[in-house]
Formats: sequence, structure tokens, C-alpha cells
Amino acid sequence: MTANPITIPATATLEEATRVMIHLAMRHLLVVDDDGRLLGIVSDRDLRGPTRARTAPPAPSTPIADLMTRAVITASPDEDIHAIAKLMLARSIGAVPIVDRADHPIGIISYVDVLRRIVADRDPEDALDAMDRDEFVAHPAK
Repeated sequence: MTANPITIPATATLEEATRVMIHLAMRHLLVVDDDGRLLGIVSDRDLRGPTRARTAPPAPSTPIADLMTRAVITASPDEDIHAIAKLMLARSIGAVPIVDRADHPIGIISYVDVLRRIVADRDPEDALDAMDRDEFVAHPAK
């Protein structure tokens, strides 16, 4: 888990969020209200806009609240990392905010954190063997 995640207010613009993500080399930003409660999450993909050729990308002045995912999948600090990894696979998400009981973000677990944990827990060759056995896959690709 990355503790003390970087947050951005819902009033921030696409341009501001992009600047933060590029400067800090991040892929996910947590969007919070004035009291620091989690409102949403925005990924680098959200900032790039729709991928369909006919849809124009959002303007730099677009409020981040218009681009963020509002139905955020979160976890508590005592949640097992394997359960979080399975949730990420089942929901096809790249990060899960860790929140306290008042919905204040206290950390974030990304797919990179999960991979680091696998490698730390196992020899890399063992980790690849486990993936071949679908040990870490909730829903294999069809």
C-alpha cells in the first residue's frame, strides 16, 4: 500500500490533475471533498478521454468531478491483499483506495503494489508458476 495518497479536490480541472499526475508519475488520483472524504477516483485513462474516434477529448478546463469514477471500490486498512487483488481482477480496476471509517483516504493499493507483494513473497519464478495455475486470477480471460 502507498500510504498518504495524493488527493485532489473535486473543483480541480483536467489540466491541474494532469499536471499533478505527470509531475508525480502517478496513474491514479483520489478526489476528495472539502472535509477530505473520498468522492471519486480518476486514472490517467480518464484524463485522456474517450477512445472512440468520433468523440472529442475533454477540454483542459473540464472539472475533474465530471471525469472521475464516483462508484469507487474501496477497502479497509485490515483487508487482506489477496482479497484486494481478487477484487481488482474481478472488477478490472487498477487501484483500490484504502479508507478509514469516515471515508478519508489513508492509502491506495495499485496493481503495481500487488505485483511487488507477489515478488517479495515468492521467488519470481514461483510467482509466474502460481499465475500459470490461475492462483491469482479471479476471472481468466476468455
